[in-house]
Amino acid sequence: MGGELVARPEALVPVAVAAYEQAWRQERMPMRLGHVVCAIAEDEARGLLAMTAEKPAVDALRAACDVVHPVMRRLLLAHGYLPETANRLRSLASEIMRDTLDETATPPECSE
Repeated sequence: MGGELVARPEALVPVAVAAYEQAWRQERMPMRLGHVVCAIAEDEARGLLAMTAEKPAVDALRAACDVVHPVMRRLLLAHGYLPETANRLRSLASEIMRDTLDETATPPECSE
C-alpha cells in the first residue's frame, strides 16, 4: 500500500457519528438526547466493526458510515422519532460525510 493512508473502520466510527451530531445541531434538535443517542450509536458501531482489518482510509470511513447509518436509524426510531426525521438526519449526515470524504480524497498541498 506504499504511502497510502490506512485505518481501521472502527477507529473512524467517531467521525461518522460526529456527522450525525452536526446534523442534529443543524436541525436544532435537543442536544441532551442527541449526545445520548450518539454515544450509544458509537459504542454499538465500534463493537460491530471491532474485528475489521485496516483498509484505505476512504474505504474505512465508508465502512464506518455503512454501519453507523442503520444503527442511528434504529436508535432514533426506538426513541420515538419519526422515520422522516431519521431520514432527514441521515441525508444531512451523508452530505457532511461526502464533504469529509472529498477532503480525505484530496491530497493536501505542500508549500515549499
